[in-house]
Amino acid sequence: MGGTCGDLIACIIDSKNSIVRRRRVLTPLNRSKLKRDSFNTDDEKDNYLVQIALQYKSIPSHDIEYHVRKKHEFISIGIRNRETAIWAANRFKALFTINEWIDTLDYLKITTLEDYSEMLLTYSSMVMQHTEKVIYLEDIVNGNAIERLQLLVSSTLDTAFYQSWLAAQR
Repeated sequence: MGGTCGDLIACIIDSKNSIVRRRRVLTPLNRSKLKRDSFNTDDEKDNYLVQIALQYKSIPSHDIEYHVRKKHEFISIGIRNRETAIWAANRFKALFTINEWIDTLDYLKITTLEDYSEMLLTYSSMVMQHTEKVIYLEDIVNGNAIERLQLLVSSTLDTAFYQSWLAAQR
């Protein structure tokens, strides 16, 4: 779900063609297609993954049902407590326009920031049932993402990208 730093984690693993601008991680649109309803079938998604894997070692995705169904290996962002969920909801709301925020609430059939934060906790709990590869949002915002990710992936991580994101959060 938006606001939990999935783009950041994907870019710490592979920052190619991505930047930190203000408090946001910006990636090419083709890298983020599984964050939106861009496909009609699993075959289209499968083809996309084959093609995008030629360019990137990691991509952000919100299509957990697809990844679970296909038994893909993935890293989930976990949230341990309500305070962090509220932080993530506020972050998401602040990073996007009011129209994007309203569209998100409408899409999710909820009405408040508190509803969104509760949904973040519920979603986090559900996703963690499908992967042992979890990095907690609390660790990300507290400067421990590299240490935690090193336990989950074997590739070299982009510490400088992460440090630039941390600096932009201050």
